[in-house]
Amino acid sequence: MVKLLYYSITIQLLLTLPVFANEKDILYKSTMILAPKMFSAKVKMIISEPEQKREYLFKILRKNSQVLIHFLFPSINKGRKILRCKDNYFLYLPSVNKTIKVTPKQKLVNSDFSIEDITCLELKNNYIVKNIITDENNNYQLFLNAKNRSISYANIKFYVHKTSFMPLKQIFYTSNGILLKSILFSKIQIYNNSFKRPSLFKMYYNFNKNKKTTVSYLQFCIEDNIDDFFFNLESLDKF
Repeated sequence: MVKLLYYSITIQLLLTLPVFANEKDILYKSTMILAPKMFSAKVKMIISEPEQKREYLFKILRKNSQVLIHFLFPSINKGRKILRCKDNYFLYLPSVNKTIKVTPKQKLVNSDFSIEDITCLELKNNYIVKNIITDENNNYQLFLNAKNRSISYANIKFYVHKTSFMPLKQIFYTSNGILLKSILFSKIQIYNNSFKRPSLFKMYYNFNKNKKTTVSYLQFCIEDNIDDFFFNLESLDKF
């Protein structure tokens, strides 16, 4: 517990020290807020459309490049798991006790979030900062270019608070500059007694403006260690 508290305080101090940040610093520190290297979370997703509203509950475990999504609700999805092992993605279906390979670009339960949007928040690994400006609100705007064509979004405009490095908004574009979707980060909460992070993510899909998906982090905890058992393909049917 002491080690966890020290880690979360250390992150927050790094984020608040008065430094002259360059573009790599800004992207790194904002990434530290969105995706610490090891954490657990409990998440509620709500998909709102004119004719219906769907709700899902799942857990997320992350250990470096490994991420697990474990569905808890509704009953039809309960026990389903999505596992990311580096660049490989797998879906476990408990009803048939079968694991299939999936792609990160697939929609998560037909929401506006792709699997990659939830499991791969560390933009610094996939993008380079092409340009940076300070906007009229005195916040940073980072213009990110994908490192290769296999990455889902060719370009991202990333808004970051200038002093806290808190993520504010991301806008996703194709290589031709066509707007795909945008995500707003809000409702800052304190976790681990000192670690500040947005608890509400709102995704808007440009090609269906009547649909909205929100992701609420009900719980979020920076972990000291997570057992590798949870990231093993052979273990997906055992919990």
